[in-house]
Amino acid sequence: MRVWRRSTPAFHEDLEAYVPTRQLYDRHLPIAWEMLGSLVERGIRDGTFRRRNPRLVAEILDAAVDRIRRPEVLARARVSRAEAVAELSGLLRQGLVGSAERGGRAMS
Repeated sequence: MRVWRRSTPAFHEDLEAYVPTRQLYDRHLPIAWEMLGSLVERGIRDGTFRRRNPRLVAEILDAAVDRIRRPEVLARARVSRAEAVAELSGLLRQGLVGSAERGGRAMS
């Protein structure tokens, strides 16, 4: 996360534009999603995570990361890639529903 926070939009544009780098990234995604599914399964078994379909969680994260990689999505959301990654991380760890006690606020 710290590295992504310091990276610039130009850096990410270069990563996406340079075909060998993008291909390497894309080739490693299935490995990452398999690991993520296993992590979710383990978290469910040990009671850390709520019961959710681990493979579906991995697919949803894949879609989220794909969207975060798109400059037009970041522009519409008015966030940097680092901010988007931080938001996704917070959403995963803390969920969307909040309470006053947990620092959430009611929508008006």
